[in-house]
Amino acid sequence: MEQNRIKQITISIWDCLKRLEFLADQFNRSTSPGKRNSLKKDIQFVRAKITHSFKRIAKLVDGNIISVTFLEENSGIKWKRLYTNVSVEDVKSHLKLISYLKEENIQILEIQETKTKNSLTKLS
Repeated sequence: MEQNRIKQITISIWDCLKRLEFLADQFNRSTSPGKRNSLKKDIQFVRAKITHSFKRIAKLVDGNIISVTFLEENSGIKWKRLYTNVSVEDVKSHLKLISYLKEENIQILEIQETKTKNSLTKLS
């Protein structure tokens, strides 16, 4: 679902870039001051829309990954589960719910949180 939203936003950005090229071309051809002012406002609006779209993508991409290791005390089985873009408190609540539904005591052994914001790494 997140990927679909990112794809839709990306398509929207491409459409805005094409619109921006068209408006810039019209702006360069226009001689009327009123038309130029109108086109200038349109260009500013499309640029703002592109900036906003990039911020929306960043908000979807930048999040966190939580890795939880827990033990089912009755069976002695150790589990590891990954959660994305939720808080540690949400993870604990979810495990508490699972524990109740399975009628199994769960002991949390380890919780590791990794932030994905600014995680771009240059490899070569």
